[in-house]
Formats: sequence, structure tokens, C-alpha cells
Amino acid sequence: MNTIQITNDEGQIVNYTEEEVKRAFSNSSIAANQLAILTEQRTKLKRLVRDFFSELTWESGYDGGDATIHKDHVNTLLKDLGIDVLTTTYRGSATISFTFEVEADDEDEARSIIEENASVNEYGFESTDEEVSVDEVDENY
Repeated sequence: MNTIQITNDEGQIVNYTEEEVKRAFSNSSIAANQLAILTEQRTKLKRLVRDFFSELTWESGYDGGDATIHKDHVNTLLKDLGIDVLTTTYRGSATISFTFEVEADDEDEARSIIEENASVNEYGFESTDEEVSVDEVDENY
């Protein structure tokens, strides 16, 4: 088996087999290919960003002024870059009707238990500004 001797920076002699040297060259070739791919991707991303801004309408001409950027335009760019798009938080109100059953001493206590403890926690959101109004309380036989 062939070996290659190399003196490292500390003056130590290190022996490498022919296979180790071949593997090192192969790994450097793989790294060079990966670097070429990353460089190409970087160039594409830079071009996408530049094209995005060059396609805007600038109020005082191309060399100055302001431009209005709409969310859908930004989301198009983000999609092209492979990034999650911007989202919007919506707020609404809803009326939910439900039937309940609780054990209590009387109707007033049953009403109080529901009014103090009813809440909506579904679909990954929590309700805020809850107003619970109990319409009817009847004894369950």
C-alpha cells in the first residue's frame, strides 16, 4: 500500500494512504460542485430581488422618490424566494350556542357555573372578550 508523508504546520510528519488522499480529492471536488450550485442560487436570488424593486413604479422617476409596495407583490417575491408568505391576522365576532349539563344545587348556581367557566378554545385560537349569556336552565330528569 502506498503512503504519502506530509509535514504539518507543527513540524509533525503525518502519513496518508493512497485511499485517504483520493478521498480527500474527491471530497474537495464535491465541495467545489456544491459551492458552484450555491453561487448560482445566490445569483438567482439577487436577480429576483433586483427585478422586484426595478419593476416598482417610483413616484419621482427611477432614480429617486418613493414606491408603494403592496402585500401581494411582497408575497410574490417571497414565494419566488421559497420563503413563507406574509399573513394577516383577522378578528371577528361570533355567536355560539351550546347545550350544557352541570351538577348544581339550584338553577342560579348552574347558571353561574356556566357564565363563569364557558370559553371557546378550538382551532388553535383562544377567544377574547367573551360574553356568556345563559338563555335557559332546566332541571334534567
